[in-house]
Amino acid sequence: MFKLNRDENTVFWSYDTGRHKELMGFELLGIPPQPVIDIYYKNVRSHFMRCPAFKSEFQNTYALRSPIDIEVEYQRGDPTKRQMNVVKPIACKPETRQYILKPRFRDSEGENAHEIFSLLIMPYLFWSNSSITMSLMNPFLEWNNPNGIRVIGGHYDIGKWKRHLEYAAELQYPNGVFKFERGDIMMYVKFTVSKNPHQKIKMTESSVTPSMRAEIQHNTHLKFTMPKCPLDMLYNIRSAYNARRK
Repeated sequence: MFKLNRDENTVFWSYDTGRHKELMGFELLGIPPQPVIDIYYKNVRSHFMRCPAFKSEFQNTYALRSPIDIEVEYQRGDPTKRQMNVVKPIACKPETRQYILKPRFRDSEGENAHEIFSLLIMPYLFWSNSSITMSLMNPFLEWNNPNGIRVIGGHYDIGKWKRHLEYAAELQYPNGVFKFERGDIMMYVKFTVSKNPHQKIKMTESSVTPSMRAEIQHNTHLKFTMPKCPLDMLYNIRSAYNARRK
């Protein structure tokens, strides 16, 4: 039997736009993470709702929604004329929009490879005082995928590694329109407590301190300094640095 520590199952979150002064006020548009069970199954009566395996799978899975209307036209079928046109948001100043939405292509090579499309629109930050793994997932419970994309997933321990989320997806079609309306589900995040994978987490909104922001910036840029570095090595590097700074 695991002894429950009040803090070990707590996930703190923030919609943190304090990194850039141009985003002042944008945090007001952030939509709190919402449990997927509440979205899809709150009023559903079915045998699978009684299944402990189903409950364990989805009890710590949350949906993240787009804070604004987004529309990007893209053309990549002709390699000599690859381009993107941001239709929405268009009202804000260009210097502000580049921090809200800056779509970009990233090349992929090999059989069945699909080009990667990424946005700067996910200033969500999740962290914990204990070891909890966060997984980024495609919103697979949605019936429709009108954008023709596959969201790129990943995971890391939010008790050992702090950084903002990034929205990246593979594009199915060579030319098209990528669209989100405010409130549309972009991706899921799932949390697993290391000591007890079946333990339910507690989600708490919090604030980012200046020291946390410095740590996040270090972690984010380290992947460019040490590309393809395994996560366990990154955790050790971060832990050793933190220990020296105490």
